[in-house]
Amino acid sequence: MKLLIATSGTGGHIFPGIAVAEEWRARNHSFDILFVGTKEGMEKDVIPSEGFKLHCMSAGKIKGKSLFHKFRSILRLPENLKEAHALIKEYKPDFVLGMGGYASFVITVVAKLLGKIVCIQEQNSMPGLTNRLVGRIATRVFISFPKAASYFKKGKIVVCGNPLRRKVIRLIGQNISDSKEFRIFITGGSQGAQGINRMLIEALPLMSWAKDTCTFIHQAGKHGFETVQNAYKEHGFKATVFTFTNSIGEEYQKASLIISRSGSGIFEMAAHGKCAILIPFPHAADNHQYENARYFVDEGAAELLSESKDASKELARLIRFYFEHPEARREKEKKSKALARLDGAQVVVDTLISLAPKKEVYI
Repeated sequence: MKLLIATSGTGGHIFPGIAVAEEWRARNHSFDILFVGTKEGMEKDVIPSEGFKLHCMSAGKIKGKSLFHKFRSILRLPENLKEAHALIKEYKPDFVLGMGGYASFVITVVAKLLGKIVCIQEQNSMPGLTNRLVGRIATRVFISFPKAASYFKKGKIVVCGNPLRRKVIRLIGQNISDSKEFRIFITGGSQGAQGINRMLIEALPLMSWAKDTCTFIHQAGKHGFETVQNAYKEHGFKATVFTFTNSIGEEYQKASLIISRSGSGIFEMAAHGKCAILIPFPHAADNHQYENARYFVDEGAAELLSESKDASKELARLIRFYFEHPEARREKEKKSKALARLDGAQVVVDTLISLAPKKEVYI
């Protein structure tokens, strides 16, 4: 059987798609997978490096873009639809799984018109524009947050959590660090976050107590790497700074405290049962990162900190609080772990296979 996964843009769309592809490939050596993405997103590097085939479309973006970009994307739509039609006719997928984004919209709509089984996976508590639209024609809608269910028809919904890559969850429960130091992992997602970088840099002068007791591990992104690295050196902190890491599961597992955005990676932290300070991206579409964080905070599993002018003081205070109160940290860890699902990819694949026309399937 053949599975086509349409995903593009950031890690929030791409990594859950990879998790599903890993599970699909593990079921049967004859099960084939093709990813469809764009030439502009990080998928052009990430997906081939994971050993999967990728077809790149010249797709545009509409949500959150300027009027000029929206107009240019609309003008390109007929060309994209034609390309999608030719691709699906050639590849002949049994299933099409959309992860969100413009390329996903084009592929899933054409696939449905061609009679293919179309499903979508929504990573956030507030579904994006593409998934809200495609959800109307999809056979199944896989959701990560219970709140997202209100945007889709009940009979289609499968609550499965966010599909997690094997490299993220393989170290869960293992003690992989002998260090007694308090290890703080700061990440702004797959591309870094300038807002979090700035807040952390401004908090450093308020944290002299942490110089001998804390180690900082910081995924700063390409644009923030040099500034962040220099700030740690200037203030005399022990820190490891990088632009991006493929060992994210190891960093989660080693961390004593995580400071992060609240995209779909929030479930990766939960899988490792970690206490987190969540700083939502204030310009995320439909404010979905705030809603994601709110869910975890309401369940007592995380702290929520807005990206504001004076937030650095509060960030420094929270870091010290969780350093000095391990019992409070352990309580957050326990509640975070309770929200995690490790079987998301398996649920998606099981459901897809169950939708196949009745014929012999060997697993």
